[in-house]
Amino acid sequence: MNRWQKIALFELIVIVIGSVISVIAAATLPPEERLMPPNRVTVVIVISFILVGMSKTIFRKADSGVDFDERDGQIQRRAKLFGWIGCGLGMVATIMVSYIVVGPMGSFPPLALTIIPLVGAAIYIIVGSATALILYGLGGEGVKS
Repeated sequence: MNRWQKIALFELIVIVIGSVISVIAAATLPPEERLMPPNRVTVVIVISFILVGMSKTIFRKADSGVDFDERDGQIQRRAKLFGWIGCGLGMVATIMVSYIVVGPMGSFPPLALTIIPLVGAAIYIIVGSATALILYGLGGEGVKS
């Protein structure tokens, strides 16, 4: 696995674990605490995003050798494209589910609107990392450690 595969795998694992913990935490919160900031859900999501932001620092570039070539650039560009497509679709799906749950005449607290960009960001990271891993071939032949 090269550095970029390690970064993509780390980001994918961190966000998936953070999302699962957030969903479990949201399900176990009492109804009166679900939308009160900062709750456990928000803290777990923010910690996950901080870890993802630090991934390039955690997996530093080796002092010797080429770390990034044209193929890596194409893979990263394509992964970001798929990530942004997933982000947009995820945000649209979140808005549609909110509308379906609340109905045309209902309302929900404005704090619930902060969930929409968080879901979009999580989907961006999940889809982008998964795309990068798929395009790299998950450490197949021709990939150096």
